[in-house]
Amino acid sequence: MGTFNEITASSFPAVHPEMAIVVKTIIENEDKEGHDVGISAFKSDTGKEALIPHFKTRVETKGNIGQTVYSNVILRTNNVPIPESGKYIIRFSIDGTTKEIPFLVRDMNVPQTK
Repeated sequence: MGTFNEITASSFPAVHPEMAIVVKTIIENEDKEGHDVGISAFKSDTGKEALIPHFKTRVETKGNIGQTVYSNVILRTNNVPIPESGKYIIRFSIDGTTKEIPFLVRDMNVPQTK
């Protein structure tokens, strides 16, 4: 998941003009007719939903029994509200199994420490 994991803003709250989250799924030896998929984001220190509303969809795999199924799930949003700088988590779930990646929002007015 992810092409970049960090953005900056000069003031908060901020609005990011466009964001896309792309997740490639590889489902091997398919034996179901489909899979429930979700994408969500939240502030890591509070657990509060942020950046995007929870997104749900279904990856249909009917007719592919015994085959590997490749699918791209793309969530594209505009005017993404960013309430504050800090660490956010992007969560992807498929049939209850979850994967997470960090997404860092930095205040460009605060010097970075090394």
